[in-house]
Amino acid sequence: PPTITIHAGENITWINHDDSPHTVAEAGKTWRSAALDTGDTFSHTFTQPGAYHYFCTMHPQMTGTIEVKP
Repeated sequence: PPTITIHAGENITWINHDDSPHTVAEAGKTWRSAALDTGDTFSHTFTQPGAYHYFCTMHPQMTGTIEVKP
């Protein structure tokens, strides 16, 4: 989804179900995945409340936001 809301301390896992490689990178470049081939995963635990905007470095039009509540 374009935006998802979670609570601090929760983990998000991205799974590449596409035939093309993708990445997940936080807009402020505080975290980033390696290239994810089909079936690969990347997980990140969000410890601080806030809005985290992310994108695919290979396809910058692919974006999303994680809203982390206390």
